Amino acid sequence: MFRDARKQRQGAQKSILSRASVICATATGADSFLLKDIAFDLVVLDEATQAPDPIALIALSQAPCAVLAGDPHQLPPTVISLEAERKGLGRTLFERLAEEAQGDLLRLLTVQYRMHETIMSFPSQSMYDGKLLASPAVQHHQLTDFPEVSEDPLRPGPLIFLDTAGKGWEEKRESDDPSTSNPQQAERTVAEVQRLLGRGVPPSDVAIITPYNAQVRLLRELLSREISNGLEVGSVDGFQGREKEAILIDLVRSNDDGEIGFLKDTRRMNVALTRAKRFLLVLGDSATLGLHPYYTAFLESAENSQSWRSAWDDDAPPFEQP
Repeated sequence: MFRDARKQRQGAQKSILSRASVICATATGADSFLLKDIAFDLVVLDEATQAPDPIALIALSQAPCAVLAGDPHQLPPTVISLEAERKGLGRTLFERLAEEAQGDLLRLLTVQYRMHETIMSFPSQSMYDGKLLASPAVQHHQLTDFPEVSEDPLRPGPLIFLDTAGKGWEEKRESDDPSTSNPQQAERTVAEVQRLLGRGVPPSDVAIITPYNAQVRLLRELLSREISNGLEVGSVDGFQGREKEAILIDLVRSNDDGEIGFLKDTRRMNVALTRAKRFLLVLGDSATLGLHPYYTAFLESAENSQSWRSAWDDDAPPFEQP
């Protein structure tokens, strides 16, 4: 009876799929036995820059024509084997095609519909040759467009880089934990979050992104109440493809040697900097970050847009509604 029931179910599934004009699946799901007998005209592979060749080929083998969509300046594919990554599995078909593309093979979508133009400016210049444009619908939107959100004279504008240089908030690494944390900077991040929430921004519209799991754990401990009300704290990878009205980025690293670890992966930083819609606050030590050309350019961009602030200027006191 169970065998007959499975056959009946599979027959019904195939009947439904055979009448569909469009079928959505994961790349590996395209190898399902339910799809084997269906002839497709076109495959559209989304997030193609995160699909290693073996996974991409599963989908691409289903049709004679393909459209690959993705951003080679954001997160690369996850490849567990370092040897496999070194031998080329870490570079996707999309990336190789983009490097060799001529004529109309490669198209850049230049209009973005998420970020205020000030938040967009540095990612556009650093990763997209300055070609990104903000849609008029988002070009000038800010938190204060919401009637319940108050102005903050200490954090004006949509972008703030809060420079912690000279505060002595040095990073730490426990003997039993390979990840890096910065407890004093975490406390300042908490104060900035609470000031933002004090303005009237709902916790569900706010997220903290930090590149180190030790700092993620620490911030989650310090903000457990806010998290229960909807605030999110996570790593860069967890926010790929997502957005929030307000984002705070805690960069953690602060040391005398200018060592920034995997902050050198500017593709991950590009993801972090492009998640915010209306407000982005980045906390970092310019003395540590400034030795890397990408962060040097970011610091210059923040100064040029009058978005640079020193952590010495204030202690992010509790926000008092007018």
